Amino acid sequence: MASLERWGDSVTLFDGTGSETYRGIYESSRLGRSLERIDLSAPGDGSNWLSSTAPFGATPSGPNAVAFAPDGSLHLEARPSPFSESSQVTVETGVRRARLVVRVFDRVGRLRRVLVQGAEVGSRFVTTWDGRDDRGVRVKPGPHILDV
Repeated sequence: MASLERWGDSVTLFDGTGSETYRGIYESSRLGRSLERIDLSAPGDGSNWLSSTAPFGATPSGPNAVAFAPDGSLHLEARPSPFSESSQVTVETGVRRARLVVRVFDRVGRLRRVLVQGAEVGSRFVTTWDGRDDRGVRVKPGPHILDV
């Protein structure tokens, strides 16, 4: 199997039918990150690919981390709602790449936890809140406010 040895090597990807889906030049500026296609309906040239913004560097068999909603909308979901012992927080940014801040406030407006502080994310980001504040103390179950 061939390997990319140096910056500037040419890369061509093919789908299962043998059709070319991408052709470009390898750049090692994002080590440990896979490339992800932004828009499946757009041409497969280099301008339609970005380095993955997923926490582990890739999204195999999962939703693409850099695809985007054409309308630029933001969607936020926390489950279960209201919060009990822990909560899965999903943010769909509607853009290809963003810097994300997610903060949790209690019902009277006190900052309880900063879940994400300036992380580079793609169009979809998922994290879990363990129900603790920034000092590690468990907060009371019930409604909380997420600020994105």
